[in-house]
Amino acid sequence: YQITLDLSPERLEWFMTQVKGKEVGVVWVPAVDARELPDGEFERLLKLTSGANSMSPAEMGCLLSHRKVWQLVLEGPDEWAFVAE
Repeated sequence: YQITLDLSPERLEWFMTQVKGKEVGVVWVPAVDARELPDGEFERLLKLTSGANSMSPAEMGCLLSHRKVWQLVLEGPDEWAFVAE
């Protein structure tokens, strides 16, 4: 699984050149940009944290992106997965 923001297609292209010719099945997962969450959603999610440390939008986006991948792995047939950003 390869996580990349829609705004960074060059990162996905770079990754694909790295795995070209290798027997690797790549599933591209569009990254979550927390700055694009619906009004109030970022604040709602922050309230679910421990409160010891607040999360930046970038950190929240990273967490939500990985959560998308975890869900895909859980729903899929694979026994394991590798996640790249």
